[in-house]
Amino acid sequence: MDLNGLSYDSLKTVLKHMNANSRFYITRRLPSIRLAEKATPLHIQRLLFTENSISVDGMVYTAKLFETLPSEASKEVHESIDEHGYIVDPNSVLYPGDVRMEHWKTSEAMQSRPQRDVQNLRLQLHVCPTDTIYEIPFTSKKYEVIKMLSDMFFGNRQVAWKVYLLIPPAGILRWPLEGIKPNVHMISIERPFLMDALPLIVNPSTLPMDMIRWYSLPSFEDLNHPTVTAAKELIFGEVYSREHLLQIRHPKVSVMRGVPAADLSAWVDQWMEERRPIGVHYSIRYVREPREQLEVISSRPEVFKKSEKCVKLAMGTTTTLVISYVEVRARNTVWYLDMKVCQRDA
Repeated sequence: MDLNGLSYDSLKTVLKHMNANSRFYITRRLPSIRLAEKATPLHIQRLLFTENSISVDGMVYTAKLFETLPSEASKEVHESIDEHGYIVDPNSVLYPGDVRMEHWKTSEAMQSRPQRDVQNLRLQLHVCPTDTIYEIPFTSKKYEVIKMLSDMFFGNRQVAWKVYLLIPPAGILRWPLEGIKPNVHMISIERPFLMDALPLIVNPSTLPMDMIRWYSLPSFEDLNHPTVTAAKELIFGEVYSREHLLQIRHPKVSVMRGVPAADLSAWVDQWMEERRPIGVHYSIRYVREPREQLEVISSRPEVFKKSEKCVKLAMGTTTTLVISYVEVRARNTVWYLDMKVCQRDA
């Protein structure tokens, strides 16, 4: 498609209907349309960062370093190497706009590594699944390539842009200094994470967050962080212990791995004792029918109504704890057990 002949407004209309990766590709080929692209709303479903890669809706851009051996075979070098051949800890370098995602300590082990001959090193950018490879002069480190891509893709945006799911890296998020930050629907935390960093990487209008999801164990301090307590919903990949379970106080929670019957009973004990307020709603995903869990709850003295898949417990005279489950048949059958605090019927 010839975009050079289009008016500015027509160009923005065309760009608006392109997916993010097509837009990034075209603006690399046609720098003259870059201003129009930055002024056009951008929508990304899934944005994932690692130390050496950026994944945008399934398209993965990875910086790789290779060493040519005396046998002329090629071997990938997983560390970051500087222009003198020494190993560099990427977490020791912050550029303007970058945000540290976790606490960092200097690695003395890296400082003692041997020097490599830079003449035998070559740096590449691999784009998958297109299997495209770009050769990059070895004047940059792998994390500098990621910083360059982040600036190119996301920097200097002039209008609101949206990311449904953002997965930040361990260590440092290579983030642009200039331009509007994204409106993020959900952030997925898969490693130790500094909660104070979250407001630095999203548009202020994103806060409070719609969803915060954990696939690593959050600390008790994290669960009480203002950014977490203000979020509309918390999602846990799993609950790791009863102690962890009983620390959760948020009004809306989803747990994506089943809770054992004894732990669920302890949770109900806590809710009954604390008289959780109306509107609190927790959902737990099970891969097997949670019949045992419901049977344990149904034997409690507070139960005033029960059926095969639903139990109602009196929480005083005005509120009811309703625990029920439903079967959801998709590619794999799962069950969702809901715990809700409701107004008690007159």
